[in-house]
Amino acid sequence: MNVKKILNFLVLQWAICIVISSCQTETINNARFPRNYEEIEAYYEDRLISSTPIDDNQALVKLTGESINEFWIVNFQEEKIYSLPINAEDVIFEKKVNNNELLFYVDGTNPNNVYQKFPYLMRAIKGDKEEYYLVENDLWHQIGSGIETTTGKGGIISDCIISFDSLQLIFKAKEGDEASFYAAYLDIPITHIYFGGPKEMCIVFKDTLLSVAPEADDIQHSQYIEQINLIQEKNDVIVEIRLKDGVKQYFVEKRNIDKDPPYLVIEFK
Repeated sequence: MNVKKILNFLVLQWAICIVISSCQTETINNARFPRNYEEIEAYYEDRLISSTPIDDNQALVKLTGESINEFWIVNFQEEKIYSLPINAEDVIFEKKVNNNELLFYVDGTNPNNVYQKFPYLMRAIKGDKEEYYLVENDLWHQIGSGIETTTGKGGIISDCIISFDSLQLIFKAKEGDEASFYAAYLDIPITHIYFGGPKEMCIVFKDTLLSVAPEADDIQHSQYIEQINLIQEKNDVIVEIRLKDGVKQYFVEKRNIDKDPPYLVIEFK
């Protein structure tokens, strides 16, 4: 009798193990790691905002996070996902440099606040710990290609510095607006850069006043700028630049150093 009870118990345990194993297999299959690009949508379902193939073995995915969007590299061959901790509204895959390095375009926005950079490049390099670390790179634009920011703080152009290969425009607060200008973070006005011709560069600063004009002798220091005019147009300032022959690209960036006034720098090459 005892032997029969033992056998019945063992049979019951064996049956339970089969049921549990069957359930586990089904769960794993339902949440199976994507084996290729076509399976990404089914794997992430409603969290998936967009995806871009990098090569046959990996893809960039943009997912809905708890508070901000998240960017991940999904590697089908390794069955791993790698985080790209980039605070931006949009990240676009540019190119695969090699098996351990990828290049991305970042739109310059920051979902944590309204501060906006000009677009830049981000290198993602796989380190020894099998994780990607990020290195920000300058983004050079072709002459004739415009760019803009959509957020900023109104101010006054207080200085214009022309050097061998660059132009700096320094800003300060308007009278009476000091508190808001220096609150939270320093920023320059909303900026639009466009071209009226092959050598005609135009920069518009919204909600900006002008308190300085470049000296005629300053142009002599520049290898790339032939002529520059700063014009007050109602509530905006327009900077008109005639470039010399041979200028191919420009780089633009906002810069804030400690508590010094913020400034815009444009470099040419």
